[in-house]
Amino acid sequence: MVPPHAPTPTTCISRARCTCIGMRSSCRTAPRSWRRPFDERDPYHRLVSPDFGVYLDERWQPPWPHVRLDWPDFGVPQDRGPVLEGLRRALDLARDGRRVEIGCWGAHGRTGTALATLAVLTGLPRDDAVSWVRATYCTRAVETAEQEAFVATLDAPAV
Repeated sequence: MVPPHAPTPTTCISRARCTCIGMRSSCRTAPRSWRRPFDERDPYHRLVSPDFGVYLDERWQPPWPHVRLDWPDFGVPQDRGPVLEGLRRALDLARDGRRVEIGCWGAHGRTGTALATLAVLTGLPRDDAVSWVRATYCTRAVETAEQEAFVATLDAPAV
């Protein structure tokens, strides 16, 4: 259950323009404004390209500024530092009104965990972050118990 004080997607990301994308995503429960279809013929085609991307899969090589984080599929990163740094950078850019994209191969486990981490960084209690992402982004987000534990044990102050 999502607590009544949970932010809406736009307030969570501080009125940012943030999209999530997956190369294999078939999710249809995510709000339309949060998801973008993937075109295998031209994986980097966007009506409007993001100003910055955070990619959680080594297969991404977009032509716009981005950071690729070392994050195994169905797992969690060994080192939280670069992940928190990359997500804080994305959050800062989004708060400045820049278009930010977050993606992995399937757009559920790693992307959902990154979104829950962003929610914690914006002040949502870590115990509520996973349920909030599942309620507002995709019911299949944050796929493993290890990913849930990653969010539940975040010791990162809100920014």
